[in-house]
Amino acid sequence: MGGGGLEKVHVFQGDAALFDSYDDYNYFYLYNPFYANIMSPFIRHLKDNVTKSPRTIRVLYLHPVLHEMFINEGFSVEEDLHWFSYPRQMTVYRYEA
Repeated sequence: MGGGGLEKVHVFQGDAALFDSYDDYNYFYLYNPFYANIMSPFIRHLKDNVTKSPRTIRVLYLHPVLHEMFINEGFSVEEDLHWFSYPRQMTVYRYEA
């Protein structure tokens, strides 16, 4: 993606279980993408990558239906964002090795 200051933004669409480049990124944007049976291995995969390649990651999760899964896996809430013109909440989760 280019222009508008987004030269370092990459958008991927596909099977999160097959994606193998999580350690190349520090920020992950989600808009309620999975059911719990997919979100759980996704979160574990993120944590494994942070252990393998120590760093701080953030997950920006719009409409965080599975909020408790992140909390139960050791992520902390860095910020809750609410917009008056948009009826959804975004939670920014932080995890570090």
